[in-house]
Amino acid sequence: MKAIRRTAVEILRLRRAAEVVASILRSVSSFARSGETPITIDRFCHDELRRVSARTALDLNLYPCATSISVNNVAVHGIPNTQPLMDGDVFTLDVACELDGWMGDGAWTYFVGNVSADRRRLVSAAWKATCAGIRAVCVGGSTGDIGRAVEAEARRFGCVVLPGFVGHGIGSRLHEPPSIPHVRRVTGGVAIETGMVFTIEPILALEKTDATLMDDGWSYTCLDGTATAQFEHTVAVLSDGVDVLTFPDGSLPDLPPW
Repeated sequence: MKAIRRTAVEILRLRRAAEVVASILRSVSSFARSGETPITIDRFCHDELRRVSARTALDLNLYPCATSISVNNVAVHGIPNTQPLMDGDVFTLDVACELDGWMGDGAWTYFVGNVSADRRRLVSAAWKATCAGIRAVCVGGSTGDIGRAVEAEARRFGCVVLPGFVGHGIGSRLHEPPSIPHVRRVTGGVAIETGMVFTIEPILALEKTDATLMDDGWSYTCLDGTATAQFEHTVAVLSDGVDVLTFPDGSLPDLPPW
Protein backbone atom coordinates (compact mmCIF):
# COMPACT_ATOMS: atom_id res chain seq x y z
CA MET A 1 0.00 0.00 0.00
CA LYS A 2 1.29 3.44 -0.93
CA ALA A 3 2.49 5.71 1.86
CA ILE A 4 0.30 8.66 2.80
CA ARG A 5 1.60 12.19 2.34
CA ARG A 6 0.38 14.63 4.95
CA THR A 7 -0.44 18.32 4.56
CA ALA A 8 1.21 20.99 6.70
CA VAL A 9 -1.97 21.27 8.79
CA GLU A 10 -2.09 17.49 9.35
CA ILE A 11 1.57 17.46 10.39
CA LEU A 12 0.83 20.24 12.88
CA ARG A 13 -1.93 18.09 14.40
CA LEU A 14 0.37 15.09 14.54
CA ARG A 15 3.00 17.28 16.20
CA ARG A 16 0.60 18.18 18.99
CA ALA A 17 -0.08 14.52 19.74
CA ALA A 18 3.63 13.72 19.54
CA GLU A 19 4.48 16.52 21.96
CA VAL A 20 2.06 15.03 24.50
CA VAL A 21 3.95 11.74 24.22
CA ALA A 22 7.30 13.51 24.53
CA SER A 23 6.18 15.28 27.69
CA ILE A 24 5.10 11.99 29.26
CA LEU A 25 8.40 10.32 28.40
CA ARG A 26 10.36 13.12 30.05
CA SER A 27 8.17 13.08 33.15
CA VAL A 28 8.66 9.36 33.74
CA SER A 29 12.39 9.87 34.27
CA SER A 30 11.62 10.54 37.94
CA PHE A 31 10.01 7.09 38.27
CA ALA A 32 13.17 5.26 37.15
CA ARG A 33 14.13 4.15 40.64
CA SER A 34 14.40 0.95 42.64
CA GLY A 35 11.11 -0.10 44.26
CA GLU A 36 8.88 1.64 41.72
CA THR A 37 6.40 -0.60 39.91
CA PRO A 38 5.45 -0.62 36.23
CA ILE A 39 1.76 -0.51 37.07
CA THR A 40 2.28 2.72 39.05
CA ILE A 41 4.10 4.24 36.08
CA ASP A 42 1.29 3.16 33.77
CA ARG A 43 -1.33 4.75 36.03
CA PHE A 44 0.66 7.99 36.12
CA CYS A 45 0.82 8.04 32.31
CA HIS A 46 -2.88 7.24 32.06
CA ASP A 47 -3.77 10.16 34.34
CA GLU A 48 -1.45 12.58 32.55
CA LEU A 49 -2.86 11.67 29.15
CA ARG A 50 -6.43 12.04 30.39
CA ARG A 51 -5.51 15.40 31.95
CA VAL A 52 -4.79 16.82 28.49
CA SER A 53 -7.84 15.09 26.96
CA ALA A 54 -5.77 12.53 25.08
CA ARG A 55 -7.09 9.01 24.57
CA THR A 56 -4.80 6.20 25.68
CA ALA A 57 -4.02 2.90 23.97
CA LEU A 58 -6.40 1.31 26.47
CA ASP A 59 -9.18 3.77 25.58
CA LEU A 60 -8.66 2.95 21.89
CA ASN A 61 -8.69 -0.83 22.45
CA LEU A 62 -5.19 -1.02 21.05
CA TYR A 63 -3.61 -2.54 24.16
CA PRO A 64 -4.65 -3.88 27.60
CA CYS A 65 -3.12 -0.89 29.45
CA ALA A 66 -2.48 2.79 28.83
CA THR A 67 1.20 2.08 28.05
CA SER A 68 3.55 -0.83 27.57
CA ILE A 69 6.51 -1.21 29.92
CA SER A 70 9.17 -3.75 28.94
CA VAL A 71 11.71 -4.63 31.64
CA ASN A 72 15.17 -6.09 30.94
CA ASN A 73 14.74 -9.04 28.56
CA VAL A 74 11.17 -8.15 27.55
CA ALA A 75 11.80 -6.72 24.11
CA VAL A 76 8.47 -5.03 23.44
CA HIS A 77 4.81 -4.77 24.50
CA GLY A 78 5.41 -5.68 28.13
CA ILE A 79 2.18 -5.46 30.16
CA PRO A 80 2.69 -3.29 33.29
CA ASN A 81 2.66 -5.35 36.50
CA THR A 82 3.29 -4.99 40.22
CA GLN A 83 6.83 -6.42 40.21
CA PRO A 84 9.08 -3.69 41.69
CA LEU A 85 11.92 -2.41 39.58
CA MET A 86 15.36 -3.33 40.93
CA ASP A 87 18.75 -1.66 40.98
CA GLY A 88 20.48 -2.44 37.68
CA ASP A 89 17.29 -2.90 35.64
CA VAL A 90 16.51 -1.20 32.36
CA PHE A 91 12.96 -0.68 31.14
CA THR A 92 11.32 0.72 28.03
CA LEU A 93 8.17 2.80 28.23
CA ASP A 94 6.14 2.96 25.00
CA VAL A 95 3.39 5.57 24.89
CA ALA A 96 0.76 5.94 22.17
CA CYS A 97 -2.17 8.33 22.33
CA GLU A 98 -4.81 10.06 20.26
CA LEU A 99 -5.35 13.82 20.51
CA ASP A 100 -8.15 15.42 18.52
CA GLY A 101 -8.23 12.50 16.10
CA TRP A 102 -4.47 12.26 15.49
CA MET A 103 -1.96 9.80 16.92
CA GLY A 104 1.28 10.25 18.83
CA ASP A 105 3.78 7.45 19.46
CA GLY A 106 7.16 7.26 21.16
CA ALA A 107 9.34 5.19 23.49
CA TRP A 108 12.37 5.63 25.77
CA THR A 109 14.52 3.18 27.71
CA TYR A 110 15.54 4.16 31.26
CA PHE A 111 18.21 3.07 33.76
CA VAL A 112 17.24 2.02 37.28
CA GLY A 113 20.00 2.82 39.77
CA ASN A 114 23.48 1.41 39.18
CA VAL A 115 23.36 -0.18 35.75
CA SER A 116 26.20 -2.31 34.40
CA ALA A 117 28.60 -0.93 31.81
CA ASP A 118 27.22 -3.34 29.20
CA ARG A 119 23.68 -2.15 29.75
CA ARG A 120 24.78 1.46 29.56
CA ARG A 121 26.46 0.66 26.25
CA LEU A 122 23.27 -1.02 25.06
CA VAL A 123 21.04 1.93 25.90
CA SER A 124 23.48 4.40 24.38
CA ALA A 125 23.66 2.27 21.23
CA ALA A 126 19.86 2.15 20.99
CA TRP A 127 19.64 5.95 21.17
CA LYS A 128 22.43 6.51 18.67
CA ALA A 129 21.10 3.89 16.25
CA THR A 130 17.69 5.56 16.28
CA CYS A 131 19.32 8.94 15.65
CA ALA A 132 21.35 7.44 12.80
CA GLY A 133 18.12 6.21 11.23
CA ILE A 134 16.63 9.69 11.53
CA ARG A 135 19.67 11.27 9.90
CA ALA A 136 19.31 8.83 6.98
CA VAL A 137 15.86 10.19 6.11
CA CYS A 138 15.81 12.46 3.08
CA VAL A 139 13.53 13.18 0.15
CA GLY A 140 14.65 11.05 -2.78
CA GLY A 141 16.06 8.34 -0.53
CA SER A 142 14.28 5.20 0.56
CA THR A 143 13.19 3.48 3.75
CA GLY A 144 15.97 0.96 3.08
CA ASP A 145 18.49 3.71 3.83
CA ILE A 146 17.07 3.92 7.36
CA GLY A 147 17.57 0.21 8.05
CA ARG A 148 21.14 0.28 6.77
CA ALA A 149 22.03 3.28 8.92
CA VAL A 150 20.44 1.84 12.06
CA GLU A 151 22.14 -1.52 11.70
CA ALA A 152 25.55 0.01 10.95
CA GLU A 153 25.41 2.21 14.05
CA ALA A 154 24.31 -0.69 16.25
CA ARG A 155 27.23 -2.78 15.02
CA ARG A 156 29.62 0.06 15.78
CA PHE A 157 28.70 -0.42 19.45
CA GLY A 158 28.90 -4.19 19.28
CA CYS A 159 25.12 -4.56 19.45
CA VAL A 160 22.54 -6.23 17.21
CA VAL A 161 19.13 -5.10 15.98
CA LEU A 162 16.19 -7.46 16.44
CA PRO A 163 15.11 -7.81 12.81
CA GLY A 164 11.46 -8.74 13.24
CA PHE A 165 10.28 -5.36 14.56
CA VAL A 166 9.66 -2.38 12.29
CA GLY A 167 8.55 1.22 12.41
CA HIS A 168 5.37 2.41 10.71
CA GLY A 169 3.53 5.27 9.18
CA ILE A 170 1.27 7.18 11.55
CA GLY A 171 -1.67 9.53 11.16
CA SER A 172 -5.29 9.23 12.20
CA ARG A 173 -4.47 5.58 12.85
CA LEU A 174 -1.53 4.31 14.87
CA HIS A 175 -0.22 1.95 12.22
CA GLU A 176 -0.24 3.05 8.59
CA PRO A 177 2.03 2.32 5.61
CA PRO A 178 4.90 2.18 5.06
CA SER A 179 6.77 -0.29 7.26
CA ILE A 180 10.16 1.07 8.28
CA PRO A 181 12.95 -1.55 8.45
CA HIS A 182 15.70 -1.30 11.04
CA VAL A 183 18.10 -3.69 9.34
CA ARG A 184 19.60 -3.93 5.88
CA ARG A 185 17.18 -5.46 3.37
CA VAL A 186 17.79 -6.91 -0.09
CA THR A 187 15.26 -4.54 -1.66
CA GLY A 188 15.63 -0.77 -1.51
CA GLY A 189 12.37 -0.12 0.29
CA VAL A 190 9.77 2.60 -0.24
CA ALA A 191 10.74 5.97 -1.74
CA ILE A 192 10.77 8.79 0.83
CA GLU A 193 8.63 11.76 -0.15
CA THR A 194 7.75 15.12 1.35
CA GLY A 195 4.80 14.86 3.73
CA MET A 196 5.43 11.32 4.94
CA VAL A 197 5.20 10.80 8.72
CA PHE A 198 6.48 7.61 10.33
CA THR A 199 8.21 6.13 13.35
CA ILE A 200 11.79 4.88 13.69
CA GLU A 201 12.01 2.47 16.65
CA PRO A 202 14.75 -0.18 16.53
CA ILE A 203 15.10 -2.69 19.37
CA LEU A 204 18.72 -3.52 20.21
CA ALA A 205 20.36 -6.32 22.18
CA LEU A 206 23.95 -6.91 23.28
CA GLU A 207 24.12 -10.15 21.32
CA LYS A 208 22.13 -12.14 18.80
CA THR A 209 18.90 -13.34 20.36
CA ASP A 210 15.31 -14.24 19.54
CA ALA A 211 12.18 -12.68 21.02
CA THR A 212 9.30 -15.09 21.67
CA LEU A 213 5.64 -14.13 21.97
CA MET A 214 4.48 -15.00 25.48
CA ASP A 215 1.20 -16.52 26.64
CA ASP A 216 -0.27 -13.09 27.38
CA GLY A 217 -0.51 -12.63 23.62
CA TRP A 218 1.35 -9.29 23.70
CA SER A 219 4.84 -9.31 25.17
CA TYR A 220 7.86 -10.54 23.23
CA THR A 221 10.60 -11.81 25.53
CA CYS A 222 14.19 -12.96 25.02
CA LEU A 223 14.01 -16.26 26.87
CA ASP A 224 17.80 -16.50 27.12
CA GLY A 225 17.72 -13.46 29.43
CA THR A 226 19.35 -11.01 27.02
CA ALA A 227 18.42 -7.42 27.87
CA THR A 228 17.07 -5.10 25.18
CA ALA A 229 16.67 -1.35 24.71
CA GLN A 230 14.56 0.80 22.41
CA PHE A 231 13.93 4.42 21.55
CA GLU A 232 11.11 5.45 19.23
CA HIS A 233 10.68 8.78 17.50
CA THR A 234 8.02 10.02 15.12
CA VAL A 235 9.42 12.02 12.21
CA ALA A 236 7.88 14.17 9.50
CA VAL A 237 9.60 14.51 6.13
CA LEU A 238 9.72 18.16 5.04
CA SER A 239 11.01 19.66 1.81
CA ASP A 240 14.02 21.07 3.65
CA GLY A 241 14.77 18.24 6.09
CA VAL A 242 13.29 16.10 8.83
CA ASP A 243 11.23 17.27 11.80
CA VAL A 244 11.39 15.00 14.87
CA LEU A 245 7.86 15.46 16.22
CA THR A 246 8.55 13.58 19.47
CA PHE A 247 11.54 15.78 20.29
CA PRO A 248 10.34 19.38 20.09
CA ASP A 249 13.56 20.85 21.54
CA GLY A 250 15.32 20.85 18.19
CA SER A 251 18.36 18.76 17.30
CA LEU A 252 18.80 15.42 19.03
CA PRO A 253 21.54 15.25 21.68
CA ASP A 254 24.30 12.65 21.66
CA LEU A 255 22.87 10.78 24.63
CA PRO A 256 19.35 10.09 25.94
CA PRO A 257 18.02 13.28 27.58
CA TRP A 258 17.03 11.94 30.98
